[in-house]
Amino acid sequence: MSTTRMTFSYTPTESASANVLACNCVRSGVFILIALLFDPFIPVYAARGSWIPFDTAGFVLFWVAGVKLRASKPAPTNP
Repeated sequence: MSTTRMTFSYTPTESASANVLACNCVRSGVFILIALLFDPFIPVYAARGSWIPFDTAGFVLFWVAGVKLRASKPAPTNP
């Protein structure tokens, strides 16, 4: 009589990298949607006042992305 033993291993780095990849895909998708919204080749017509939320959301999105990008880079060291 033989028994088969199945073992499952969990590596936190694999799960973390999958989460980062999923987050990057969502973030890229949001930036693509913003680019399509403000793209002059595909015009989106709306009343002047209705653009305020889109402009504000675009500003906040790019500002937060810039802050995160700056925080992810190491500070330069002066010799």
